[in-house]
Amino acid sequence: MAITIPLFPFGANDTIQTTGTDMTFLLDGNIVGNFSQTTVSGCCAEYNYEVPVYVNESLPNIQHTLTVETGVSGNKVITLLDRIIYT
Repeated sequence: MAITIPLFPFGANDTIQTTGTDMTFLLDGNIVGNFSQTTVSGCCAEYNYEVPVYVNESLPNIQHTLTVETGVSGNKVITLLDRIIYT
């Protein structure tokens, strides 16, 4: 079984006064990964599509709880969920 989370984290430019995105991934209550991307002030918002921010291809075949926390750093961030792929 595998979980892949492709998101739309901000790219190089950001005019919505955020510092980018930061995410913490918890599986069954345990931190299993982090993803962060900072932005540079610019003229227009730019997004990166289909960015796999968390991938786990070695899950045992039992029930799991996946939690995605954003803004843990205390900064203003934006996270736009595309989809979660579970196979």
